[in-house]
Amino acid sequence: MKKIYYLISTIFLMVVLFTLGVDPVSANEFKFSVTPIPSSKQIDSKVTYFDLSLKPKEQETLQVELANATDKEVVVDVSLNPARTNGSGVVEYRENKLKNTQNIPFDIKQYVEFPRQVKLAKHSKQKISFKVIMPDKGFNGILASGIQFREHGQEEKNKSNKNAIAINNTFSYVLALLIQQGSKTVTPQIVSDKASMETQQGRSDVILSLENKSSTYLNKMAIDADVYHEGKEKPVTGLIKKDMQFAPNSIMDYRISMGSNLVKPGKYTVKGTLYGEKSTLGTYEYNGQKYKYKFDINESFLVDGQKAKELNKDNVLIEKKEDNKVWIYFIIGLILLLLMAIGFIIYILRREKSNREEKK
Repeated sequence: MKKIYYLISTIFLMVVLFTLGVDPVSANEFKFSVTPIPSSKQIDSKVTYFDLSLKPKEQETLQVELANATDKEVVVDVSLNPARTNGSGVVEYRENKLKNTQNIPFDIKQYVEFPRQVKLAKHSKQKISFKVIMPDKGFNGILASGIQFREHGQEEKNKSNKNAIAINNTFSYVLALLIQQGSKTVTPQIVSDKASMETQQGRSDVILSLENKSSTYLNKMAIDADVYHEGKEKPVTGLIKKDMQFAPNSIMDYRISMGSNLVKPGKYTVKGTLYGEKSTLGTYEYNGQKYKYKFDINESFLVDGQKAKELNKDNVLIEKKEDNKVWIYFIIGLILLLLMAIGFIIYILRREKSNREEKK
């Protein structure tokens, strides 16, 4: 019996090694720390980022202390980025390829002077300055941005192969920089600009482009949207997301997955509602919660035959249905081979045992 167990274990191990791949994942760590020094123009002294109130033409120098506790010199790249909103409803203060609306009050990068790179000697601390020079023209609301600190030479890499995936992350430290002029309340203004269908990373999505045309955040945002094919009462797909945030003067590409649904040519319409700012005094109720703001969504787009064919071809979730059949047949075949091997081994062992008994 020991021989049987040994052979079964060997076959099982070979199957596992054949079907799986191993690839090590490396990770980086912070080699420096960042400490903001509070400004006299700070609106809220309790927060750990810069939240300033500045008048037109006013100047203010902000300071941040960088510390290197390692035994080697560290070079830090510094950048300033407008706040934007990603497709999941999360505000991004890091460097990215997202977009802002055309009516943003001004380009923050043109009004802040700072060093683009800082060298930190081993076991040292250094204060760096950010000189903010406000433009002549005033504005209402919030100008939102982020100061990003990243070790020089880091790159975000995604490495993949057929049998394994490894991800090397880029680590950075980001301080929000918010600037206001006065305390006038700005009412959020959200509009849907357009809709389309695209494939990204092997998945087909309906992309609803939303714009926050106001210079204020829309917090605790919820979207309930469905996608309809022309002539059909039942939605093809839909998505509900809650507790999102919309950055001032930013564009959000809200993605609704098509899943494994085949895309058919024709006209599609995205219908839904966007709610914002949870409040017990809110006028609009959704899913047991009251909200202060409500915006309707109704955006149509066309998909021609060629586009539908390309979308279906590139969607790995559709291909996966056929792939699953192949894998099922493959696994069944392996099991049958394993059972046949075990049966053959048992047959040989019994025959040898029978021959030994006959010789006795």
